[in-house]
Amino acid sequence: MNPKTIIIHLPSGDPTGIKIAELSNRIIRGYVLPREKLAEAKIFEELSKPALYILVSKDGEQAYIGETENFLSRISTHGSDTEKDYWDLVLVFVSKDSSLEKSDVGYLEAIAVAQAKEAAKCEIHNRTIPTKNNLHQFKVSAIEEFFEDVSILSSAFGYPVFDVLREEEIKDNDVWICTTKKTHARAVFDGGKFIILAGSKIDPNAADSWKSAFPSSLEERERIFEKSGELIDGIITLKDNVTFRSPNHAGGFAAGRNVNAWITWKNSDGKTMDEVLR
Repeated sequence: MNPKTIIIHLPSGDPTGIKIAELSNRIIRGYVLPREKLAEAKIFEELSKPALYILVSKDGEQAYIGETENFLSRISTHGSDTEKDYWDLVLVFVSKDSSLEKSDVGYLEAIAVAQAKEAAKCEIHNRTIPTKNNLHQFKVSAIEEFFEDVSILSSAFGYPVFDVLREEEIKDNDVWICTTKKTHARAVFDGGKFIILAGSKIDPNAADSWKSAFPSSLEERERIFEKSGELIDGIITLKDNVTFRSPNHAGGFAAGRNVNAWITWKNSDGKTMDEVLR
């Protein structure tokens, strides 16, 4: 990946307020708009033009991706939508030269939702992946380049929604392993998250003490098994990468009991996180 230069402007001087960012020599402009600051965004005329946007929770664990011909008009409907109360801020992406059209952001939404679901860095609340609309082949190339810039700015803002972790990019010495009698889970740190990799084998059974102490974790475990697991000979094989907020959280999922991540996760040499990282 080539070096990038990002310029960030704070209109109010407050680092927790609205942020506006640009990539040098690119047409993209990105906004970070805290939910409580949306009224202040009305002064930015370009936000009334076609845009791709992401509603996201502050912890980055929930997101919804949308497109609109007029962002300022569209966001007002989300504010009153009780089904989307999880979001705390919105990332908005427009073109500095106003070259984005309605059909362009529709195409952007389709590839953005698909990649976000593949990346699995957070829960994506879009129920379906939109169908790509027809664009001229010359326009497709430009829009896909624009999406690459969306991905870069999203990560720079602290929300790597589109960063797909690919197996061929994973180095053996970056992998952490959790092993029990019927579990062999492989995981890596990526973008501030801890990700159990597809192909990991998980014992579907769990300790009674863990189930009673952490009922919400048990429910989450069962949801993940239903969505991303395949039961073969009494063992769950994960079909997708699964993201967790911490090694302890991931360890509880993998082992089905309360664990100490510092001694549960080991590298390929059998050394614990405690030995390697501390």
